[in-house]
Amino acid sequence: MKMTNQERNYPQTQPFIHSGRLGFHYFPDTLHYTDRDLQQWLPILVDLGASWLVMRTDTNRAIPESFISSLKESGINPLIQFNLQLGRASNMDDVSPLISAYT
Repeated sequence: MKMTNQERNYPQTQPFIHSGRLGFHYFPDTLHYTDRDLQQWLPILVDLGASWLVMRTDTNRAIPESFISSLKESGINPLIQFNLQLGRASNMDDVSPLISAYT
């Protein structure tokens, strides 16, 4: 198995990195899903040994498929957080097409 820079520089973190428990929350907005963002952040996430990434999206716009598929191909599981208002019943009919697109 290929060692990441994180493993070489901090060998004591190796069991945690390979546990699949290391992940991150991406930007707290929906503006960072371009190809340029992917090219900037994907190598860093892979190098850190990330196994999951929480990303926010609105109910009226999907995260680009190329962004999601690149994460998956790199071994990073995307976790989608919908920006829903608290205290207001959400119409699941608005969200279900996006959920279908992500699966």
